[in-house]
Amino acid sequence: MVKVALYARVSTEDQDTDVQKFRLEEYARLQGWEVFGYFKDEASGADDSRPGLDLMLEAAGISKDGKSSRPRYDAIVITKLDRIMRSLVSLELLISKLDKQKVSLIVMDQGIDTGADGNDETKKLIRRILGAVAEWERQMIRTRVKEGMEKARKHGTRSGEPIGRPRARVPPEALTAVRSGRPLREVATEYHLSLATLQRRSKKDGSLSLNKN
Repeated sequence: MVKVALYARVSTEDQDTDVQKFRLEEYARLQGWEVFGYFKDEASGADDSRPGLDLMLEAAGISKDGKSSRPRYDAIVITKLDRIMRSLVSLELLISKLDKQKVSLIVMDQGIDTGADGNDETKKLIRRILGAVAEWERQMIRTRVKEGMEKARKHGTRSGEPIGRPRARVPPEALTAVRSGRPLREVATEYHLSLATLQRRSKKDGSLSLNKN
């Protein structure tokens, strides 16, 4: 029976690995594999040195001092490629070490099995393509997070945490109309503003005190 190690990782503290663990265990069960152990890392960011990963690799016979020993399982199973390594160079190095130990890397969502039949050059090409895709996805996530933080800062927060809808802008023409004595409700309707927003802005501006109605 194939013996596998399950690995899950999240990169921020407000997430947990429970969903990944459930999917990995269910996948192993459906495949009829024996689970050697479950390993995880949380809030580890992009750092390639992770306690859970290190323990799992030690059980695969791969130690940090470069010495190798007999692996205690046949394959590592992850949900997505970027869960185990975030850079192409690191991924290539890891797979090379696993190959020497005859340990496969199985990626559920992308249908990858580095121990599957196929010549070395074909498998190497697939690894490079998938590694590049994983790295690209990471850069896209970073870009989206940065853009979101910049947008939030423009709306009044230093940290970039969103604080709801942007503050409504009251055009000067609306305030002029209020000063001229037009009813607030009428002006709010004309300029597509909420009555509360127009009233608050008019009080702050002093326009409301000039309204005779």
